[in-house]
Amino acid sequence: MGNNNGPGGKVIIFTLIAVCVLVVVVQIAISPSEPVYPAPYDAPKSVETTQYIPLAPTSNKIENPQRVAPIKTQPAKKRRVIDINDIEDLDTSVAHQWHEVKPTSRDLKLCRDMQLTPIAYTNEDGSTGFDYLTLTLIAWHNGKTYPLEDIYGRSFSESVSKALYDNLEQVYLQYIKWFGAQRLSKTDITIYITNSREQYINALLDNGADDSINSLGVYLPQKHKAFVNIPYTTDKRFDSTSFMSTLTHEGTHAINFVQFGYMHRWAQEGLAEYFEFLSNTDTPELALSYKQWQVYSDNLGEPFTLADLIYQNEKWSQNKGALYTTSLIYMQYFSSLSLDNNPLVNMLIDEMLPRCSTIDKSKTIDILDSDGLLSSNMYEWFSHNVIHYKDRAIELAEKERSKSK
Repeated sequence: MGNNNGPGGKVIIFTLIAVCVLVVVVQIAISPSEPVYPAPYDAPKSVETTQYIPLAPTSNKIENPQRVAPIKTQPAKKRRVIDINDIEDLDTSVAHQWHEVKPTSRDLKLCRDMQLTPIAYTNEDGSTGFDYLTLTLIAWHNGKTYPLEDIYGRSFSESVSKALYDNLEQVYLQYIKWFGAQRLSKTDITIYITNSREQYINALLDNGADDSINSLGVYLPQKHKAFVNIPYTTDKRFDSTSFMSTLTHEGTHAINFVQFGYMHRWAQEGLAEYFEFLSNTDTPELALSYKQWQVYSDNLGEPFTLADLIYQNEKWSQNKGALYTTSLIYMQYFSSLSLDNNPLVNMLIDEMLPRCSTIDKSKTIDILDSDGLLSSNMYEWFSHNVIHYKDRAIELAEKERSKSK
């Protein structure tokens, strides 16, 4: 047996002691008392190698969200949390419930107390400038918020912000044509982005929006903020078109709440669908195609009447998609009319005065259908522009071709 008291034995003993100390230090460092949380974004690996679905028609490229290093956070406070597997029949492709808009006295007070800033201002040289909106996009994960670029990368954050601003700027430019700049106020929009159904649902539960979990996005007027979940295709690719459409839809809701306050459901959703549609077409002169109408309305033969949209009835629970699509069709119809004494513009101006007034259904119908001919005129327009969409598309193509000669 060798002598452990020699120089070699001492080295071995000291080495063993050093290893033990190192192990203890490592165990303390990874102690459960200081948990390390996973990165807020856990994208499928295919997302990193597969090309994104192009966004049309904007030229702004929406970059894929990137995977980032883990973020260390303090343990979150106990919250109401639900697991995705606990929810039956979850389908985020369906529309929101079509509820009657009944703001409470508290809701109306919150609306009236909102500080409004005109979009127009005067420069030092006397010229008029415009400041339409401020966008704030925030990542939401496990009840905590992070700057969007910190989680998904600067390229993704900047490309989304730029494309969304461009889309929402078009809302203001259209409203300036309809109402004049002097009637419009700036919108400060905060939108929270989640990366999974489970995160999205829990974000809504945290904000008292339990009835909106079956949705792609939601705007909460009482809190003046929106939530949108990052969508993926069935083959796990980032769906930038759906993502930007939902952001535009919810952003339009925020703009409309600032301008009008509480509105009829059909007007709320019709305007949001209208500007979402415009953000996804290269031919704004054309209406919804008949094929699109059939898909979105679940093969409804013809649009609902305006009374069906305004007064609660059995259709509200039977075909939500048709309610949304019919509202879009009405917006497209009224927008095709002359701006001079346009019924839709007159109705929306009435909504502004006063901004947070309660909703008068009969007055709305009186404004939009003053001569009692709305149904016949609208159905004639629907047949000409939607059912015979292909003919209108050919006419537009020939018109553009003749211009280029």
